[in-house]
Amino acid sequence: KAKDIMRKFVPKSFSPKKEAGDGKKIGSESELKKIVSKILDDNKKSVNDYKSGNKNALNFLIGQVMHKTNKRADYQIVRDLFENILS
Repeated sequence: KAKDIMRKFVPKSFSPKKEAGDGKKIGSESELKKIVSKILDDNKKSVNDYKSGNKNALNFLIGQVMHKTNKRADYQIVRDLFENILS
């Protein structure tokens, strides 16, 4: 009975792997560099806040990259890229 109920809610073409984006981490520095530059262009205020001493702005920018990549970006590489570009 439970299987019959679940079949009504879950479509037959549903694939958890496709929904999760295969879960592969993005560790390519060149690919992440493109995303980081796009985030920097879109968030000028946060860049200025970081440069004026607000360290929380960096966390916001990293969060934007994570959001754009569905949390697949390598955190340490993204952090290093931001620190190198913003310094």
